[in-house]
Amino acid sequence: PDDGGNLFVFANSRAVKYDHRINAVVKEYPPLDGGPRNYPSGGSSAMLAIQGDFATAEILICGGAQSGAFTARATDAPAHGTCGRIVATAADPVWVTEEMPFG
Repeated sequence: PDDGGNLFVFANSRAVKYDHRINAVVKEYPPLDGGPRNYPSGGSSAMLAIQGDFATAEILICGGAQSGAFTARATDAPAHGTCGRIVATAADPVWVTEEMPFG
């Protein structure tokens, strides 16, 4: 099916595919283990280079703060030392987690 126009939305540890044309979540992805990964936890994300027939979208999400660091104002809490990678366009997508050299 044509997924053109859908958005991959990630917040904390959860992701969805959102169709803005009908204002609806059309797919829920499995949670990414390890705690919060983005605002206010400061992780980073990117869509990796699209290859081949441009039908595969792979997302990479790295870092973030430990759970509760924001509310505790723990500015010196260590960051996550992992990255999660998912092929968002796969029929049954799963997160693959890899260790970074440091958080």
